[in-house]
Amino acid sequence: MVNIKDVTDGNMNGQTVWICDLRYNNYNEKPIRNIKPTKVLIRDNNETNKKIYYSSSHFVGLNKKNQPIKSKVIAVYDNTGYRSITGTPLNCFLSENECVQYYKKQLEIAIKGLKYYKASMIIEVDEKISKLEKEFQCII
Repeated sequence: MVNIKDVTDGNMNGQTVWICDLRYNNYNEKPIRNIKPTKVLIRDNNETNKKIYYSSSHFVGLNKKNQPIKSKVIAVYDNTGYRSITGTPLNCFLSENECVQYYKKQLEIAIKGLKYYKASMIIEVDEKISKLEKEFQCII
């Protein structure tokens, strides 16, 4: 895994890396970020009009010919930060295999979390149904 500080300080500008991320803040909502393993180029923020916070560099997606896609600017940090506190950075790797393996681990964590959330919701709904059924029996 690449030290993200090397990216944010601009030490890796011009290099091609692999990024990924899959994180939920709340399983009742969509993921904070869901970036499948993607090959990207690290660029200086002076090369985009988009405002990038907490980093002097950003990622840009590549097309099939490994040319930068200017419209596909990806910030290093997500938007969970506040003022002087950065959000969570993307996971950055030098090899595709390492990135894919890490992403698979994130998928396993997300699946486990969603299954737990589903089970807890089923229990909650069953309790509501039971309460209403008892109320129904009292009225009859």
